[in-house]
Amino acid sequence: MAEIPVQKKTSMGWLWLLLGLIVLALLIWWIAGSNDNDEDLVTGNDVVLQDNAAGVNGGAMADAANPDTTGALTLAQITADPQQYFGRDFSGEVDVGSNLTDRGFWVEQNGNRMFALIIDQPREVPKDINAGQTLRISGGTVHDASSLDDIPGDSLNQNTRKIIADQDAILVVDEANIEILNKG
Repeated sequence: MAEIPVQKKTSMGWLWLLLGLIVLALLIWWIAGSNDNDEDLVTGNDVVLQDNAAGVNGGAMADAANPDTTGALTLAQITADPQQYFGRDFSGEVDVGSNLTDRGFWVEQNGNRMFALIIDQPREVPKDINAGQTLRISGGTVHDASSLDDIPGDSLNQNTRKIIADQDAILVVDEANIEILNKG
């Protein structure tokens, strides 16, 4: 009888299965990460003004002599008398206008608009802010446009500086304090 050598065949099927599982996990992670629309949580155009000084009524404004600094704050109030609100926190929902720069964009609310500047912080994935979007800003600060040296981050380009030069006040916002409510 003839002797037939039998050798065990090595299979690489486990490797393909492992690679398929990794690709599937990355695909699920990518889809879940890009679907961060919390539109169910949108409750209207609530705007909150808080005092930066700690310990004053838990941070809330309480100035009976000046009723404009209590309660809800709008862009109309800030643009009417910006010096009154320098250093104050601004929170609320705004629409993104046109004429965006590398670090700035126009925010609009009920026909009033103000230039907003993003604090340049290194992020893995920067916010993709475009005209027509609705944003929820939490913890933006009304800032004197004439003192740009106080703003953290890289230097501003000429286009951004030119827009800010024509403003009395700007809204300075950390990228982490911006939530995109709709893609516009």
